[in-house]
Parts: sequence; structure tokens; C-alpha cells
Amino acid sequence: DVPKGVMTISYSSFRLRYANSFDYTLTGTMSMEGDMSGAVFTANATIKNQLKGLTSKVENYVIEMTIQSLYMNYKISGQFTHGTYGNVSLSTDQNFKQLLFADHPSEGIMTVEGGEGTKARMTIIDSSSYMIEADLNGDGTYEWNSGKLYWVN
Repeated sequence: DVPKGVMTISYSSFRLRYANSFDYTLTGTMSMEGDMSGAVFTANATIKNQLKGLTSKVENYVIEMTIQSLYMNYKISGQFTHGTYGNVSLSTDQNFKQLLFADHPSEGIMTVEGGEGTKARMTIIDSSSYMIEADLNGDGTYEWNSGKLYWVN
């Protein structure tokens, strides 16, 4: 049998505050389960800014990782709600592939979808560069492109 690890952290009304600078209350769970072949991390959380009365959420945030030879493959999904700016959903269109212990992936595509069909897409070009595209009006066409960008270590 392959050794397996399981960890769950739950927090309820966990409060972080400092004078009138910040005051946040966190509620939620984080869990991770895995073995030598990979792991799954899941998070669901609510954070309330007590000073501004704004609530933000992370829902069904999942990172699924598998180890294959010298590489880690992973995909990311989930929903984020910001008290002021609204909702976005993350999805991985092509799994990320990253050499074990490397700083950055060498391939992968992730899309962030916002309101009214607007989207941003990050495409990994190679282990040192990536590109961002944006569909600014929700028509399905990525009309903005960052060009080639480089990771900063």
C-alpha cells in the first residue's frame, strides 16, 4: 500500500484585527489529500472586512496535482466573489506541466471568466514566458493580447 496523507483545517469566526487598520473575520475549510502520485487541495472560505462591511468568498477552489516521472501536472478551478468587484470563475483548459522543483510551468492554459461573458486567458509559452489575452466585451473573441511576457523571479 502507498502511504496516504489527509489534512483538513476548519476555522469559524477566526478574527484578525489591528486597531483601526484592519479587521477581518474568516470562516471556512481547507483540505489536502495525497500520496506519492499526487494530491488534491480544496478550499471554501468567506472573509468579511468588518470595517467596510464587505464579504468575499472562495468557493470550490480545487488544485489537482499528479506526479509523472520528473514533472508535476496540475489543474486549477474555483469561483471567487469579491464584495466590491463581483465574481470570477477559474478553469484550466490545458493542464499545467512543470518540471519538479522548477519555478514556473512549461505549458498550460487557464481561463478566468467574469461578468457578461468577459474572459482572460493565460497561455504558458515555455518555462520562462507566458501570454495573457482578454475578451473585453464577452463576444467570444480575445481582442486584447499582452504579447510575450516573462516570469520575474
